[in-house]
Amino acid sequence: MTSALPAYIHPWLRAVVALGFISFFASLSLLFVLIYKLVSWQIKSKRTNQFVILIFNLLWADIQQALAFLLNVEWLRLGIVQVENPICFAQGWLVSTGDLGSGVWCFMIGLHTFASVILDYRLTPKYFYATIVALWVFILGVSSIGIGLHADNLYVRSGVWCWIHHDLVDLRLWTHYVWIFIL
Repeated sequence: MTSALPAYIHPWLRAVVALGFISFFASLSLLFVLIYKLVSWQIKSKRTNQFVILIFNLLWADIQQALAFLLNVEWLRLGIVQVENPICFAQGWLVSTGDLGSGVWCFMIGLHTFASVILDYRLTPKYFYATIVALWVFILGVSSIGIGLHADNLYVRSGVWCWIHHDLVDLRLWTHYVWIFIL
């Protein structure tokens, strides 16, 4: 059953949308700055900074999170969270991949910093980029498990936005919360 959003929720949801917009704009702006820096460094020194590449990936995950919360503008516009609306699926997917991705990339930045500073160790470019691809496969793969198991009813109203169905507790735990707590 779908019910209208209570009036007292609207100001709070508008705040979430506003902060999502600020986060999206800030992350996208920094992403463009990093793209410029990466290209200019590559041209000058023929070498890339692995830390910047990791931050670049973190920004992609943060943009996904920001987009997820920006999509709340649709629920404000309608006054209701509509599960049958494709925005619901998009929001659930972006929350899942954005949260997991942010955790993974923050962990990798910390691990890379430890390896570089304490152990004086860096992966070769070949293995570094292979690790990045593997981590995105992991993020997208874990986030896709629910779609494979529950394609028809995975993302539903969860509070005031869409996310994994509240009855799928194990799925929420193993595809989201465990990784957030571990990482």
